[in-house]
Amino acid sequence: MKDRFARFAPLISGLLFVAFVVISNAQTNSAPDNSATGETVLAYYKTHGDKMGGAGFSLALSVVTGLFFYGILRSYLRTSKRAEWASAIGFAGAIIFAAGALAQAGIDFTISDVKDNITAPAAQTLNILQGDIGAFFIQAGLCALMLGFGIAMLRSRTFSRWLGWATIVIGIFAIAGPLIGVAFPLEGLWVLYVSVLLFLGNAIVSPAPDSPETTNA
Repeated sequence: MKDRFARFAPLISGLLFVAFVVISNAQTNSAPDNSATGETVLAYYKTHGDKMGGAGFSLALSVVTGLFFYGILRSYLRTSKRAEWASAIGFAGAIIFAAGALAQAGIDFTISDVKDNITAPAAQTLNILQGDIGAFFIQAGLCALMLGFGIAMLRSRTFSRWLGWATIVIGIFAIAGPLIGVAFPLEGLWVLYVSVLLFLGNAIVSPAPDSPETTNA
């Protein structure tokens, strides 16, 4: 039972993480941006309050499943002393990433919950906070987690080197201005790929963590 859970946990958590993010994004794709007036924000939430509340709930679930996935990945990578510090940075980035997502989810819940009692200026302020502060944490966290895990993959030699370098490139995209729009979908594909590798056993914790051997991923 323990071995079965250990095998399926990365696959299930990775798939659920990506699925909840996709669901949340689909529900918020027409939400007002930071330049919207308070009246526009308030009118939108009064019309789509239930949908935005659902988006916040989906985003919160993605945080939970995402932390499971990244925690499992760190447990594989930290078996090598050469990669322990880098995997720690990667997981710290995941926590920052989660904090930003929770901030966005909380504001969605807040506005949708008090939409009938909140003023337009207050709604505008919350909308700006969601778009700026939440996004800032998400962007910084994504950069740190991808750079950290990418370096850990290269140093531990648990995964193929091309995957480590690809992970680092995605981390760089996360702080490269307009390329952030590319980093998010690539990160989703990366999570799916790594979760399948872990499930299939192509990334196995070696009994000799610092061995130069690599797995065929």
